[in-house]
Amino acid sequence: MVKNELEISGIIKQFKTRTLLSDVYIKCKTGEVIGLLGRNGSGKSTILQIIFGTMPTENKSIRINNTSYPRPYLNGKLISYLPQKSFLPKRLGIKKLIDIFIDNKEVRSRILADKRIARHIDKTIAGLSGGELRYLEILLVINLPVQFVLLDEPFSAIEPIYKELIKELINNHKQDKGFLITDHDYKNIIATSDLLYLMDNGVCRKICNYSSELETYKYLPKGTFTRKEIPEPETKPFVVDKQTLQNLDIVGVYQEGEICKIFDEVATPGGRKKLAAIIKSPSLNIPELESRKDAIKFFDTNEISLGIDKKQIAAIEYYLQSSIPVYKNTFYSSLISYLKNYFSPSSDYYNIKTGIQNTLGFISYLRTVVDKLQEKETTEYLSDLSFCIQDIITKRELREILDSEDRIFPIGKLDHFFGKTGIYESCWKSSMNLMCWNRSVRWCQNGIFLILGT
Repeated sequence: MVKNELEISGIIKQFKTRTLLSDVYIKCKTGEVIGLLGRNGSGKSTILQIIFGTMPTENKSIRINNTSYPRPYLNGKLISYLPQKSFLPKRLGIKKLIDIFIDNKEVRSRILADKRIARHIDKTIAGLSGGELRYLEILLVINLPVQFVLLDEPFSAIEPIYKELIKELINNHKQDKGFLITDHDYKNIIATSDLLYLMDNGVCRKICNYSSELETYKYLPKGTFTRKEIPEPETKPFVVDKQTLQNLDIVGVYQEGEICKIFDEVATPGGRKKLAAIIKSPSLNIPELESRKDAIKFFDTNEISLGIDKKQIAAIEYYLQSSIPVYKNTFYSSLISYLKNYFSPSSDYYNIKTGIQNTLGFISYLRTVVDKLQEKETTEYLSDLSFCIQDIITKRELREILDSEDRIFPIGKLDHFFGKTGIYESCWKSSMNLMCWNRSVRWCQNGIFLILGT
C-alpha cells in the first residue's frame, strides 16, 4: 500500500477585521482519519475549503508528499470534498448521475449494487430522503480516485442507521486514503477518528485526551465524560393540594396568587407558565433542587441579565401556539399568499410574517446568549442547557434555512420549517428554561425556593 502524506501549515484567514485562522498545522497520512471539532463559526468548514483550494486566503501551505499545491482541486487525483450543503442536481436520475460521477466501471458497478442505492436506482435525486441523499453523496466522494477525502458534516441531520453506514464506509476506505472530517456530532467524530483537533480562537489544538481537554477548552460542558449518574431518590415528589397552594398565595381564585404576581412586570407568558409549573410541582430530588439553586445564584452573583425583548417573545409564542394552518413549502404557494395579502390584507399572514421575523431575530440572539454563558464558569445545569441550545441552532438544516439565498417570498419555506420540524419548539423550551432561571433571582431572595423545595 502506497503511503501518502498531506501537510497543512501557515494558514492565515481574515474576514474584514477578524482573524479566523492564524495557527494551523495538521498532518494526515494514508490510513488515518483526522477529526476536526469546534464551535459554530470557529473555521472548520473554512479550513476544509482552504485545503481543497476553493477558498482564497492571505497565506497557506498545502503539501502532498512534499509537493506544494496551491489549489489541489485542479488536480483531480489528489483530494475530494464533501460540502455541508447538498451538491447533487435534484432533477437528475440517480443511475445517470453515478455514470457521470464515476469513471471506473468496477467501482461504478459496486456503487450500483449497494443495497441502499439499488432500490432507488430509477429515481431522481429529489426522491431520496435526507439520510439516503447524504449516504449517496459520501459514497460518490469517497469512491473517487483520490489520495485524501474531506468530509464536512457527514453525520448532520441524518438517521442513526446512516451514521453507522457512513462510519463503516470511512473505515473500509481508509486503507488506501486519508480522511479529514468535521461535524458537530462529536460522539461520532470521536468514534471514527484516529487523531482529534479542536478549532479554538483561530488555533488548531491537537487533542490527546478528549475526555478532559474538550471540557477544559469549553467545547463541551463539564462532566460530559466524567459525570456520574445520580440514582433517582427513593422518596417520590410530594403533592401539594389546592388549599395549601391558596394558603401560600401561590394559587388564588384566578389560578395565580400574590407570589406568582411578583413576575408580572418582567415575565413573558411562556416564562410565567414555566415558573408556575415549577412552583406548583414541589420535589424532594436533592440534586435537582441543588441545580436550580446554583442556576439562580449564578445569575445573581454575576449580575447577568439576558435582556429579553418581551414583545419579541410574546410574538413568537403567539405564532408557535396559533392554530393558523402551516403554509406549503413551495415558492408558488408563498407567492400566491403574498399576492392575496397584498390585495386583501390578512391578519393570519401578518401574524405568521411577524412571528417568523421575530423567530429569526431570536435565533441570532440565542447565539450571543450561548457565547456569554460558555465564556464563564457556569453551573452544570446552565452549561448543559447552553450546549443543548447550541446543538439545536447549529443543526445543518436550520443553518441552510437561515443561509438560504431565496429571499423572495420565503414565508412558505420558513413557516413550514418552524411549524413542522419541531426543532425550533425544542429550542424554545430550552430557552424558556434559561429565561426562567434568569428571572428567578427575586424568588431566591425572598426565600420561596426554601419554603417549597422548588
